[in-house]
Amino acid sequence: MSNYDNSEQQALPLVSKETGESLLKTTPMFQQFLELKTQNEDCLLFFRMGDFYELFFEDAVIASKELDIALTSRGKYDGKPVPMCGVPFHAYMPYLEKLTKKNYKIAICEQVETPQEAKMRGGTKALVKREVLRIVTPGTLTEEILLDANKNNFLLCIYANKNNIGLSWLDISTGEIYTQKCIENNLFSSISRIKPNEILIIEDLEDNNLKSSIEKNFECTVTPVLRNKIDYKKAGKLVCIHYGVKTLDAFGKFETNEVLACWYLLDYVSMTQKGKLPPIRFPVSIKVDSSMMIDNSTRKSLEINQNLSGGIKGSLIDSINKTLTATGARRLDKDIMAPLTDIKEINNRLDMIEFFIESDYIRNDVRKILKSSADIDRAKARVSLSRGGPRDLKSIYLGIEAALGLENILLNMKEKKLPSNLKELTKLLSKCNSLFEILKKLLSDNLPLLVRDGGFVKSGYSKELDDIISLRDKSRTHIVNLEALERKKTGLNSLKIKYNNATGHFFEVTQLQKDKLLKTQNSDRFIARQSLKGVARFVTDELSKLSESIINAANEAIEIEIKIFEEIKNTIIDNNKELSDLSYAISRLDVASSLAEISVLHNFVRPKILNDQTLNIKGGRHPSVEFSMIKNGEGQFYSNNCNLSIKDRIWLITGPNMAGKSTFLRQNAIITILAQSGSYVPADKVEIGVVDSLFSRVGSSDDLASGRSTFMVEMLETASILNQAGKKSLVIMDEVGRGTSTYDGLSIAWAILEYLHNKTKSRTLFATHYHELTNLSKSLSNMSCHTMKVKDWENKIIFLYTVIEGIAKGSYGIHVASLAGVPSEVLNRAKNILEEFENKNLNNKIISKKNTDKNISNDMMSLISEMKSLDLDSLTPKEALDKLYFFMNKIKSIDN
Repeated sequence: MSNYDNSEQQALPLVSKETGESLLKTTPMFQQFLELKTQNEDCLLFFRMGDFYELFFEDAVIASKELDIALTSRGKYDGKPVPMCGVPFHAYMPYLEKLTKKNYKIAICEQVETPQEAKMRGGTKALVKREVLRIVTPGTLTEEILLDANKNNFLLCIYANKNNIGLSWLDISTGEIYTQKCIENNLFSSISRIKPNEILIIEDLEDNNLKSSIEKNFECTVTPVLRNKIDYKKAGKLVCIHYGVKTLDAFGKFETNEVLACWYLLDYVSMTQKGKLPPIRFPVSIKVDSSMMIDNSTRKSLEINQNLSGGIKGSLIDSINKTLTATGARRLDKDIMAPLTDIKEINNRLDMIEFFIESDYIRNDVRKILKSSADIDRAKARVSLSRGGPRDLKSIYLGIEAALGLENILLNMKEKKLPSNLKELTKLLSKCNSLFEILKKLLSDNLPLLVRDGGFVKSGYSKELDDIISLRDKSRTHIVNLEALERKKTGLNSLKIKYNNATGHFFEVTQLQKDKLLKTQNSDRFIARQSLKGVARFVTDELSKLSESIINAANEAIEIEIKIFEEIKNTIIDNNKELSDLSYAISRLDVASSLAEISVLHNFVRPKILNDQTLNIKGGRHPSVEFSMIKNGEGQFYSNNCNLSIKDRIWLITGPNMAGKSTFLRQNAIITILAQSGSYVPADKVEIGVVDSLFSRVGSSDDLASGRSTFMVEMLETASILNQAGKKSLVIMDEVGRGTSTYDGLSIAWAILEYLHNKTKSRTLFATHYHELTNLSKSLSNMSCHTMKVKDWENKIIFLYTVIEGIAKGSYGIHVASLAGVPSEVLNRAKNILEEFENKNLNNKIISKKNTDKNISNDMMSLISEMKSLDLDSLTPKEALDKLYFFMNKIKSIDN
């Protein structure tokens, strides 16, 4: 029977709630749609009508354009046709995926009663009740098709109170939740580290500066939420109620704004899920100084987790990711996005990698088991929210099975002692044995996608279900026997018993044999049900009874399976913490073994982490560039040394374009990120004093949307660096000042170098084309000059991609232009012009020197004349001393 609601065409007035007056004539269905739309104004309303989700009015116009589907109309409103489009209920996920990727929110409105129930409630003209059962936003996705398996999908809440900011972020699909205290200067760096898909901003009605600023800098949905009168104590109590505890002290120490941000976050998730929350882990407070601060522009320029085009190919994470599980890939992504500053924690991670490097057979066995694991966290969330199915139960089963296999390998290892943190992880792997046994007995071999399809419970698990299935199967056997019997009675071998949802089971013959059937003995037992082109359909009392028993048994079996699924769902919810711990252990083992694997394959070494200003990298390499060269057969990557220390904090690097300056700068920053993430690094030897903040000004472009030139963008990034960098920072700057005139750019670069040397005292790699800056090595005691080695050969230059101490002989710009294929006519003309400029400058210097020498000579003659005129015998000792000081200062001023 159809679920389609046909009662929408009766006209009723839409009444104003304020005045009680009739507004516009509309149908009950449109009135219902508009009321629900008013409650969800910022969402596209997916309005369930039978087998479709329909969209109306402006929602339909937007959706038809974004989804590239037909825009039609249905009925009228205020005398005008109502725009309409729709997507099928059974296949709406791809459409949902497109809309959420474009940062739309969607309110899913379902029919919460059948048309029959509506008629029983309010008569034949009663409208089917509909309710919004869920609001889908970019930050609250759980469905597998809507998520990137290798990335967390974080929803971030920002609670700002002057300069004190509380952050809380949650991945509803995995149950991870974190909080952090933040200051305004570090806010954007924190956002870029978290990389949320949706941000809630708790703000006052008149204050939307933060919202507009975030929207300019980040590509995600920004949702303003009005601040209410809730205080810290009440928010804390509500968070405790959510977790069923008396105090938050058991989770750690939380600042006031952290708790408020956490409460608003949980409240928003509850609102979008209509109170149906998945299990969410206890919040973890992240301390501000626990990870390296990296701003958004630095992450982009270093291509840490995406390339400059916004994709992942060629990025750092793409180059080093050899994880075998989705949980491991997400863990590695979080590690790389937030390098640690605690030396002990870094070494704990490095110890695990060292263990797997030294134990090849254990690493191989662990990785073999990891391949068979599955994404426990996301399967658990879907099951808990009743959005999962039997295959999610299988994912949980496979995850636990993998954990038990990993535990067995690590506990039975006798040759090598486990590192302490690996021992702790091993303890987490055996926490769900009873759940594993239940799932092992429960799940059949061939699992359907949906619970309502049935057939996922293994025979022997439930006697009640087995009995019903036996009855159903016996009835099916009777159907087969009845078909054979009637063929024999009628003599019609083409007589078949078929089935559809509308009619149930029926006999079917061709129209040509219909008359033969009706002429057989006792043919009155065949009751005509349907006559179609080519076939005729009949039923008998015996067939109807058998069909009814089969349908009833099948429905009863599905009801029992649904009940069993609900029971196992509750068991999974009860085991939430144990499953989360187990999944965490798997992810850590995956990350450690995969980083060990890449270290062995590409000769990575263990970095030594210190607590000073050392940055000593011998034979350092850029992993992304090196792996790309290997893949494309482009030859060898040239490694380089970098040795910064308290006495030599700044390297000024000169050399021609394409000689490798930018790659050298980037690779040292990337090696630092990898080292503090707890990874081995691409080098021969590495010693790094902990870097608390990393700044990179490498490459830039116009920000046309904001009306900012390349130079303006460069200066904004430079200002941010100079205002935030300190002694523990690492600063990477490439060609600062090139976006303006030569003298302006030179003077700015000069002043920046002095500031970095004298004020911030940061470790700095500074690449430039301004050779004049090398003169600063005389006045800046902690700066040294380095250059890219090149070789002149037959009027051409050969890049050796090696950093050496010294100063570049020239910019080699014309040589680079030649390599780029600039016509020889242009190159020759450029050489002539260059010679003219150089000769002119040389002449100017000679003339200037002559004039200077002449001026000095005149001054000295004047001074000598003045000294000769003195009567020394008439001077008192004090007057003579004063004159001596006067003449000495005069001589110094002439020299200068």
